[in-house]
Amino acid sequence: MSNRRTWAALPAAALMTMTLLATGCAAASSGSGHAASGPGPVAAGPATTSGSGSAPAASGSPGPVPTITTPGALPPGQAACANWPAGAKKGPLPASFVPVEVLRCLTGTKQVPGKGLYLAGTLERATSDLAPLVTALRTPSAHAQRGLMCPMLAMIPPQIVLVAKDGSMLIPIFPVERCGTIVPAVLAALNAMPWQTVSVRLFSFPQPAATPTAMSPGGANP
Repeated sequence: MSNRRTWAALPAAALMTMTLLATGCAAASSGSGHAASGPGPVAAGPATTSGSGSAPAASGSPGPVPTITTPGALPPGQAACANWPAGAKKGPLPASFVPVEVLRCLTGTKQVPGKGLYLAGTLERATSDLAPLVTALRTPSAHAQRGLMCPMLAMIPPQIVLVAKDGSMLIPIFPVERCGTIVPAVLAALNAMPWQTVSVRLFSFPQPAATPTAMSPGGANP
């Protein structure tokens, strides 16, 4: 049986579950659902801070979460989160690197009352319960086996940065299973961590082109 047939035989519900696990969080079209975005500098033009549409602050937060509105759409190849560290190096997690903080950038849609639907980049921080994530990131990757049947699944890696006590940063390379998917222990550790929302950045969606109005043969609208 070919990979194409294996993929087609999977139930729709199973495919959806695998996709949600791949992103590390369940995305939603409204509210605070997100999917991870790629790294990159944040330079999308002037931004304004607005109290409307702010995401609720995490438990224990000192005040409302800052919400930044950036005119226009998110430029390709750039991170959606404001103040995302663009200069962090990427590599496997060495034994000498001990993270004390994890930053995560999530992107998704957010419905702002009275304004409409926006693309949102949410910056989150976690400073506790890092041990399970560190252990999972140091898991050796499995080697692919010849002839192994794997589903045709595209996995979007979570966007995280590890921060050490001295301020040095690392974008970790995720260990993978034999089919190239991220080790489930990494995703489980990320989902279990106590995240605190730092900021929300809103981008407007491109406006669709106007649809011409149909005319009757006599020249009047039907």
